[in-house]
Amino acid sequence: FNGMDKNGLRNLDQLPHLRSLSAYCCGLRNFEDLADNKRLEKLHLQQNKIKEFPYCLRQLQKIRHLRVDRNQIQQIEHLQGCTSLRTLDISSNCLDALDGVAGLQSLEELKANNNKIKMLIPADRCLTLFIRPKNSDPPTSPARRVKRLLNKSHILISHISYLLNSYLLICSYAQICRSANPPI
Repeated sequence: FNGMDKNGLRNLDQLPHLRSLSAYCCGLRNFEDLADNKRLEKLHLQQNKIKEFPYCLRQLQKIRHLRVDRNQIQQIEHLQGCTSLRTLDISSNCLDALDGVAGLQSLEELKANNNKIKMLIPADRCLTLFIRPKNSDPPTSPARRVKRLLNKSHILISHISYLLNSYLLICSYAQICRSANPPI
């Protein structure tokens, strides 16, 4: 079995009972040969050269934890079939939007720090989203994490759609105030 080359993982169909795969710092460019690994629950491919999510991800219904941080991913796609996905780490990539995660019903934690996120898309259910700038130390406990994020004016979102609705409400209120009190 030779399961890796410079471009990606291959021959993984020979391991149909594989539940966890870690291949970080390997220089991988893709992971398209995972379609037959239906039992895969954990996939850790951080710090590689991956630029996009492969189509085969749609078939990994049992995957619960996916780490593709510190790659070169520009867009979140092909995650619709990942119905059991609970944690997704897409930190330190080239993302400017989170539009590919809105339909993930089981998602509980999304880590998207060190990206160029410009817009948050409303989610269908509650999830916790952590966005931290590059030179920020990782906190040690959840309570400390929340405190540090709030103290440093970082974003902790318990419900993305609530935040967006609040923002729109504030903008509407500001516009009403400006039109009611025109400058002299």
